Amino acid sequence: MNVKTYSIVDDQGKYMGYQESNIVPEGSHFIDMAPPSLSEGQQAIWNGQVWHIFRDNEGVDIAKNKAIDAIDSAADGARARDQSVGQLLDIEYQQVIEAHGRWYADGYDETKCPEEIKAWADAEGVTPLQAAQEIAEAAAHREEVIRQIRSIRLAGKAAVRAAADDADFTAIAGPFIDQLNHIGDTTIAAA
Repeated sequence: MNVKTYSIVDDQGKYMGYQESNIVPEGSHFIDMAPPSLSEGQQAIWNGQVWHIFRDNEGVDIAKNKAIDAIDSAADGARARDQSVGQLLDIEYQQVIEAHGRWYADGYDETKCPEEIKAWADAEGVTPLQAAQEIAEAAAHREEVIRQIRSIRLAGKAAVRAAADDADFTAIAGPFIDQLNHIGDTTIAAA
């Protein structure tokens, strides 16, 4: 067994003690000038002061995932800006859209107007047919926004994943995040 003593320091170079081991723990920083013995799949980088030990491509994977998470967060923000907040409210909107679809299938027969449509008509002081039109417009807008968000989000994530390991993943994600941040700036009132 090849046991070696390593002086361990933190990220600021503060001495943290030492370790005697033949396996270098990941995330460790060592001040020995000689390269440490590494387990299979580990890498060591000497920055002039300390050795930084990490798993092959771990830094790249972390950076890519961070950029991808930022894209997903921007997509969440875009969805939230476009609609009223609340999972139960989303269920209510879906129910209204389904009621509109059934009423449309019945030829907008006013004697069969669903309560969900009547409630919006009464609240807005419009006819049930006008309320149905507003609901249809809001539903179409919502579907288009979701399509846009999904397209931008998936394209951004694909661009980050396809980038070379030495690329600036944050810069690659930036234009996609900017696009997502501007979706929903103008919205149609939801019924």
